[in-house]
This record gives sequence, structure tokens and C-alpha cells, in this order.
Amino acid sequence: MKVATWNVNSIRARLNNLYAWLKTHQPDVVCIQESKCVDQLFPWKELRLLNYHSVYFGQPKYNGVAILSKHPISSVYKGFTNLGPHEDEQARLISAKVLDTRIISAYVPNGHAVGSDKFAYKLKWLKRLREEYLDTLHSPEERLLLCGDFNVAPEDEDVWDSDVWHNSIITHHSVRNALTHVLDFGLQDTFRHLYPERTQRYSWWDYSRSGFSSNKGVRIDFIFATQPLIDSCQDVVIDTEERAQTKPSDHAPIIATFE
Repeated sequence: MKVATWNVNSIRARLNNLYAWLKTHQPDVVCIQESKCVDQLFPWKELRLLNYHSVYFGQPKYNGVAILSKHPISSVYKGFTNLGPHEDEQARLISAKVLDTRIISAYVPNGHAVGSDKFAYKLKWLKRLREEYLDTLHSPEERLLLCGDFNVAPEDEDVWDSDVWHNSIITHHSVRNALTHVLDFGLQDTFRHLYPERTQRYSWWDYSRSGFSSNKGVRIDFIFATQPLIDSCQDVVIDTEERAQTKPSDHAPIIATFE
């Protein structure tokens, strides 16, 4: 099974790119972030022409997540479903069952600035993801993939210059600790599991700083897996070729292949 995750930075603006990419790579499942459209405008009909089922959770202009699958989709949760009165009104989380695997597409808040209200929201969101969502609905023994844009660079080797990014919204010790708390549920980074020695492999490059041509990027997009899927993970690729296309997203797709 080939599973991908991609922050498309507006699915309607990037529909031609997505269409061509799906035809080329033929993933079984794709987790989408930053669809940036309401559910009524999600291009499910166009995607169905490529034999992809889709489930989606959107809002106007911002955020938005989706899961595309060549296989039937069942047991769909949108947002922090059934977790009490403090439902998150931002469309950042969707999950579904595909074959025998639970797939989660997550778009973690950016955080804006360390110490801001939005940074506090980011930390709270990650805490909820672990303690109210994963711990409540799932088990580390099940086949589960947590995919998406996490807006956290776990290690200094995941940013092009650790001095430039020191104590930033993606490297601050509090967000790194918050992500570690999520992973302590029983999840592993598929890319680092297979390629612990690979450095300067990034998934996001700023549009405005010629970051891509000089490889001044950060690795903030991940496919995390529970042990049953880690054991069958054969390869993980960061598709930098897509980032080099015309009118690309600022994120590259990540593709993991499982036996």
C-alpha cells in the first residue's frame, strides 16, 4: 500500500498539480492539508474521475483536511469527534478506515509567534491530539498512520540552519516536547526509521526567500506509524520534484510504501 501526505496550500488552486501527480504516482491513499475550501466546493467529482473516493472537512479560506483513497472509506471522524463540549471549530483533523488501517490527516496549528495566544493554542491542540483523541479512540497495537503537516521540526537536523531557527515556532522546546508526547502514544517517524543518517531532507521551503533553489528548508511533514506498520514500511520518499513544478505548493508530498 502506498500512502502519501501533502499540504497542497489550496486544493482548488493546485487541482491541476494534484491531478497530474495522482496520475503519475498512483498512491492508494493521500492525506491532504490546507484544502482551504468549504465542503460544498471540494472537488470530489473531479477526483472520482481518477477513481479516488474522498472525505473532507473544510472551512472558508483557511485550514481544511481530506483523505483520498482508491479503496472504500469507512468510519470517518471529523475534528475532535465525541470528545466533549470543547470541539475545535477549526478544520484540522480527519480520520477514516481504509482496508485494515486507520488513516489520520492532521494539520497542526502554525503558532504565529512564541508566547502568543496562537502558540498556546498549538500546544493545547497537540495535547488534545494525544490525550483526548489517540488515547481515547485508538490503541498503539492497531494499524494506524498519523499523517500531515505538524509545523514542528523535531530535531536540529530537520532545519537548514539551527541558529536561524533557534527557539522558533517550529523548534521551540515546548512544541518539540508536545510532539514527543504525541509520538509516545506508540508512533514512529517512518522516514527517520528507514533513513536515520539522511540530513538536509526537507518538506517545506519558503516562497519568498529563494529557499527551494538553495535548499533552505525545514522538515515538518510526516507519516507516523504504529509498530505493526513500521515493521512493513519499505520506503519513504520526499517528492522534491513536485515542489519544482509550476505554481507548486510550498510543501512537497511525502510518500510511504508498506508491504
